[in-house]
Amino acid sequence: MTEPMIQPIIFLDIDGVLNSKSFRRGNSPDLSNKFGLSDLLNPEKVALLQHIVLQTNAAVVVSSSWRVKYNELDLWGFLRKKGFDGPVIGRTTSDELAWDAKENRSRQILQWVHENNVKVWIALDDWQLNLPPKHLICTSDETGLTEQESKIAISIIKHMQQVNNFNK
Repeated sequence: MTEPMIQPIIFLDIDGVLNSKSFRRGNSPDLSNKFGLSDLLNPEKVALLQHIVLQTNAAVVVSSSWRVKYNELDLWGFLRKKGFDGPVIGRTTSDELAWDAKENRSRQILQWVHENNVKVWIALDDWQLNLPPKHLICTSDETGLTEQESKIAISIIKHMQQVNNFNK
């Protein structure tokens, strides 16, 4: 087994976390270039993600369906265009072994955690995933990530860091 990963990890879904249903309806992406998809990201939600990363020294692993079409550099570029400058260090696998997309995403996150020996992690997702409850911040597609949820995420990560004796 590899040494435990000290840096906290945020498994990031995009739709329903960094935007909401109404935001997506009201913003048409400029598809004339690849980074036009960043128009679907709400800068206020991206700022909340940035705040979590800054407060916890976390890195992002993309678990969103966006990971299937885009690599880490592209995904970081979408976020960067909206003001995010934290690290995007990977994507979960895109194997679809189950019929249920929620089960696939849950399994893929747990696989990444296991393969990388991650001790401090959370998932930000608008799906009620089959993950240990202390690791899931379940947002709403109606609102996306809220300030209250970002505070909870910071609190959970900091608590896990203390429990695992990891300091910033």
